[in-house]
Amino acid sequence: MLIRGAVAVLLPLLVVLCVLGVASADEAVDHITLQPGPNVITWSGAEPYAISNFEGTPITEVHRFDAVGQEWLTRVVGDSEAALPEAHLLPRVQYVLAAVAPHDLTIPSPIEDIDALGELRLPAKPESPLRIVSHWPNEDSPLEDLVVLRGEDERLSVRAEMAGGHGSVSVWWMIDGGVNHEGSASDD
Repeated sequence: MLIRGAVAVLLPLLVVLCVLGVASADEAVDHITLQPGPNVITWSGAEPYAISNFEGTPITEVHRFDAVGQEWLTRVVGDSEAALPEAHLLPRVQYVLAAVAPHDLTIPSPIEDIDALGELRLPAKPESPLRIVSHWPNEDSPLEDLVVLRGEDERLSVRAEMAGGHGSVSVWWMIDGGVNHEGSASDD
């Protein structure tokens, strides 16, 4: 009789725990708990996340492995002269975040199918790395000298074309550390 009573109480509790476990597995993770030291994460936010958001947190460094150069690129939080080219964490890109204390990192608009805590993968050097084939108005100009925005009378139009590879591509145009346009082309 005692065993039947225990089963009658424990069985519904077990069913509730199983249902909760299945529900939480289907949801996107909206936060990651970082531990002191290096933490491998795949950024699972749907939009770029500014590295400047880490200022005042225990996160002190952001590292990304560059498959083309076969080297680690780094940005020290608060230092704009670091080697990491982007000023944001980019969706689906793997990073190593160095923290000096535990920290709960909230991810805005998480993408459901990304394992943010997947193992570190060092990609092999690509046979044909992404490169800029041409740019206008002047092929001889260095890219950093192409655009000087002077006000409303001079606007910037952008266009990017991608070829090869597998999967989907997202394009963001960032000027002065902020996202100015999302998409492969803009008339204005």
